[in-house]
Amino acid sequence: MLVEDVAPIESARPGSLSYVEGRRFADRIADSAAAVILVPQQLEVPPGSRALLIRCRHPKLAFAEVARHFYPPERAAGIHPSAVIDGSARLGDGVSLGAHVTVGAGAEIGDGVSIGPGSTVGHGVAIGRDTVVGNGCSIAFALIGERVRIDSGARIGESGFGWAMSREGHKWVPQLGRVIIGNDVYVGANTTIDRGAGPDTVIGNGVLIDNLVQIGHNVTIGDGAILAGMVGLAGSVKIGAYALVGAGAGVADHVEIGEGAMISARSGIMDDVPAGERWVGLPGVPSRQFWRAQMMIKRLLKDKGKR
Repeated sequence: MLVEDVAPIESARPGSLSYVEGRRFADRIADSAAAVILVPQQLEVPPGSRALLIRCRHPKLAFAEVARHFYPPERAAGIHPSAVIDGSARLGDGVSLGAHVTVGAGAEIGDGVSIGPGSTVGHGVAIGRDTVVGNGCSIAFALIGERVRIDSGARIGESGFGWAMSREGHKWVPQLGRVIIGNDVYVGANTTIDRGAGPDTVIGNGVLIDNLVQIGHNVTIGDGAILAGMVGLAGSVKIGAYALVGAGAGVADHVEIGEGAMISARSGIMDDVPAGERWVGLPGVPSRQFWRAQMMIKRLLKDKGKR
């Protein structure tokens, strides 16, 4: 059987590979035109499917692996004549630089790195092999790991928001740290990661950062954590490994979010969150406390309406 493409179960055509994740999508299998469908190991499949069903532990992960072979990340082709490379910079084998890319003094670009048009790599920056940098990015005061993907418009290593404030006039405090990003990290479009004020801003391995995220100076993010779109982390926040921060949530400075904790979308976190807990609301509280308060408010409103 020849697989010619990948597609969602609803739009799959003959020759496509698709997947389903759970029981609520099982009824779509029989109606799908896909040639191959990846399904969970224990899923009960309704009769009538024309596709070859392959059972696996994590169908979506397996689908992603296959899809990347069909649709690898776009890369610049070779080194464009308009790219400006300082004579002291070091480029590995197979590096691709788009139009008007600038590489500063002492920068190190690893094997197979691709940097899109208009991007800037600053003095002394190091980028690990097989990393892909999108269009119009700026990277300064940073060490970037291997196989990192940085989408267009990202700003990495700009100064953190550090000011000594007084009525006589605010004074800027020089930011002297770096941004250190581990391997296999994703940084979304127009996201900003500030350099540390003294200690470094550190992003662990396998972290996923969505579009339009603001990460302040001295922040530390553990391996595998996920930040959804428009999250804002103030300075010196610590995010534990595999924690999840929902879209639009904000975290106050010096707050710690424990390993595996979950922060719901649009929440405002002002206090430390223990490992594994789920917090909701503004200000954020444990989810059970939040929903208990919501029920009490509903009862009070209902009782008031009877008077």
